[in-house]
Amino acid sequence: MNNAMVLATAATDLFRIWGVHGEAAISMMGGRDETPAGVLDRVIILLCINEALKRIFSEPLRIQHWLHSPNTIFHDHSPLQLMAHGDLASLRRINAYLQAESRS
Repeated sequence: MNNAMVLATAATDLFRIWGVHGEAAISMMGGRDETPAGVLDRVIILLCINEALKRIFSEPLRIQHWLHSPNTIFHDHSPLQLMAHGDLASLRRINAYLQAESRS
């Protein structure tokens, strides 16, 4: 299995675990016109987000709750809503927030 297949499988598994489907998943990956390099960047960020969540929350249900709940840090949007907007800046913002939280 090549690296692209491994990353595609990882993203698919992550979306299943997080409860992300359809257009939201496509949007998080940059839409239908995203370049392979852009998709790679997004998958890496999503995997970093997931790893930070695992460091912060010991239980999968707490991760789900955080992902799906509105958060004042994100202007009362849930992290998944923000990520589903599809812009790379939103993924980076959530990742930066979680990386900082996981270090404190």
